[in-house]
Amino acid sequence: MLIGGYDLTFPTNLSAHDALEVATNTILSFWKGGLVEVEIGKNSKESSVLSPYNGKLPEDATHIFVYQNRESYQSWEDEGWNETWAHGMIYLSMYECELNCVLENPEDSRLKPIAEAIRKSLL
Repeated sequence: MLIGGYDLTFPTNLSAHDALEVATNTILSFWKGGLVEVEIGKNSKESSVLSPYNGKLPEDATHIFVYQNRESYQSWEDEGWNETWAHGMIYLSMYECELNCVLENPEDSRLKPIAEAIRKSLL
């Protein structure tokens, strides 16, 4: 899936797992009806939706897709990027001591508070 958007990096002293989990939970504090999709392992092409998501990621989760809601998830699955739901998915991954966050536009009023909350949560 091509996701596009902007890459933001957030330094953190947290472990990769903890940083991904904290960032995921931070996003879901904004997106109450959100869905979490995880990829396991560095070379995995397989993913699964954690439904229901209980606030805990699998220990070996490496890539996280957080969707605003089921409709956003389905749209991304069916079409990939589209103008309607471009703002409705945030991708997370961890590289050494930085969390990578890909989102449509960090200045978008729907996403800017989320990006700022992620940054603060990782301090």
